Amino acid sequence: QEQTFHTSGISFRWTDDCRALHAEAGPRDGAEQLRESLANGPAELLLGPPPVDWKAFLQLRLRHSEPWAPALLQLSAPGAESFVGLIWTVSAAPPSRYVDSFNR
Repeated sequence: QEQTFHTSGISFRWTDDCRALHAEAGPRDGAEQLRESLANGPAELLLGPPPVDWKAFLQLRLRHSEPWAPALLQLSAPGAESFVGLIWTVSAAPPSRYVDSFNR
């Protein structure tokens, strides 16, 4: 099931598969959480550079044993490069003590 809405020149399309990436779709929990959050009212997308230790943060996140339900983001624009990423809820991020201990 796909849904599309437009705002400020950005089109959001919800899909249940990963055909665009030639991959099999995983659990839909993260995408559903994201969809529910966006349905609750105005949202803000913050774009910028990653933290200096982004690779370490992802490694810590992957080793973390608590539930983690990412959603896939793919951004494309006519005549431009495509971008892809994973997004998850802040509550699913590793506790700051893990990140802080790694940064020392």
